[in-house]
This record gives sequence, structure tokens and C-alpha cells, in this order.
Amino acid sequence: MDLKDLDLNLLKLFDAVWQERHVGRAAMRLGLTQPAASNGLARLRTALGDPLFIKTPSGMVPTTRAEELAPIVAEVLLRLRSALRTSADFDPASASGSVTFGLSDHAEFLLAPELAAHLASAAPGLALRLRHTDKRDALDLLERGELDLAIGVLPPGPAHVTRQILYRDSFAVLTSGPDVSTLDSFCAAEHLLVSAAGSSKGAVDTVLEAQGRSRRITLTVAHYGVVPAILRARPLICTLPRRLAERVASGCTVHDLPPGLEISAVPLTMLWHSRADADPLHIWIRRLIAEMARG
Repeated sequence: MDLKDLDLNLLKLFDAVWQERHVGRAAMRLGLTQPAASNGLARLRTALGDPLFIKTPSGMVPTTRAEELAPIVAEVLLRLRSALRTSADFDPASASGSVTFGLSDHAEFLLAPELAAHLASAAPGLALRLRHTDKRDALDLLERGELDLAIGVLPPGPAHVTRQILYRDSFAVLTSGPDVSTLDSFCAAEHLLVSAAGSSKGAVDTVLEAQGRSRRITLTVAHYGVVPAILRARPLICTLPRRLAERVASGCTVHDLPPGLEISAVPLTMLWHSRADADPLHIWIRRLIAEMARG
């Protein structure tokens, strides 16, 4: 594609399909009809000489070319939005006041330490307040203005709530002993489930049920922090997003999923209300979090 022929709306469409993995939802997000979105995607495919997204029963799967383009397109759009939304130079060193973020247990483990350290250095006058949030209350807290932004495995909200996918993470198995090299041994083992809501099953169970299999969940906890201590004390296994498994592994071993168990990557997302779109401080922090997530 020649830059002179580049249509910014096609980049926005690409980014929306990438994040939603569905043309219809991408169209709704952009305020388009589905035929208009489909036509735009067809134009983009022709211009780039690549199908970009392949339709499957589980959604639109990106091609290798799309995987290469996605972070570049996201960065271009983010920088353009930031440049258009504020003309004033922002100096984080002079920032004051406080910001309140809602983080899931997952997001807090992965992002809070680095975020806290960076803000202490770059914006020492800014107080950071973290509180727990998840898919049950994130949108409501944003609507009420109790959160500046929310991060977790969160669903899309209404049009005035922006959803940015920070990254997609594959799953891994964390254990201090039990064999997980085969699907049979994996299913035969006793499992630890982490669920803030106290659920009786997770993503693993949905995949196993589709294969006519099941596993034994013998312990459910609400927080990830206790997982390593439990696994060291009792021969259980716990299936977690890989980055999280590697972060909490202390004294345990991270394994690949056993052959035959394929779980869709989990997207860690950031949400914020449109009232914060043009705020220089919020723009700076959102860019900072996106950069940390990519690292």
C-alpha cells in the first residue's frame, strides 16, 4: 500500500477487528454497518495483498502479516490520538494530586510493581491508589467516576468507554511436582483454581468438556499470591496465563500445556471513560502502561 493511498479509517478498522476478533463487533465499536466494515476489510486485504484475518468458528484469527502489523498500527493510532487531543506540553515531574486505578488480581501482579516504581521516579508528586476490580464491577465504577481506568480481563463497554487490549497471553501450567506431560496425566491430577468470584470451573474446563473430558478441582482460592505456597505444600497443579505463571512461580515450575489442550489466549485490557480522553496526565499514564505491557 502506498502511503498516499492510505485511509486512516482502514487502520482504525484493522485495529478494531484485531481487538474484537469479530467484524460485527468491530463495526459496532466504530459506528459502522457490518457491510461497510466488511467492505473496508476487503479493501485493506486487497491493498496489502494478505487475507489478514481468517474466519473460524471461534472468531477471526489473524494471519502472520496481521500479527506483524498489529502493534505498529496500535502505536500509530495511539500517538496520533494523543497528538490531536492535547496541544500543551505535559511534564509528569510537575504532576500532583492522585489517580485511582482498578486492577484485577492478574493485572496487579503483572503491572503494579513496575508502575509504582516508574511513577515514584517520573511523577513523584502524584499519588497512586489501586483497588480491586474485575468484569463484575469495572464498567460501573468507571461510569460513577470512582476509577480513572481499569485493567484486567474485561469485556467491552458502551461507546463512551474505550477498550485497549494491552496484550494477549497464552496459558501455562504451574506445579511443584505432579506430571502434566500428557492430557491423561493432566486430567488425573488434582487442580487448584483461582477465581475471585468463587467459580466452580474456568477456561480449562470449557475446553475439556468439548472433548468429553474433565478434571478434578479440589481447591479454589480468590487470589494468585497464595498459589505458590499452596503448590509447595500440596501436590496440585494450577493453569494460569503464562506471564502470570512466570511471575508467581516462586519454588514451582512452569510447564507448557499438555498436548491436546488448546486454550485461546486471554486478552488483558485497559478501559477508560471518554471524559478522560483528552486529559494530558491520563494520556501519559495510558501510554506508559501500554509500553510496560509490551515490554
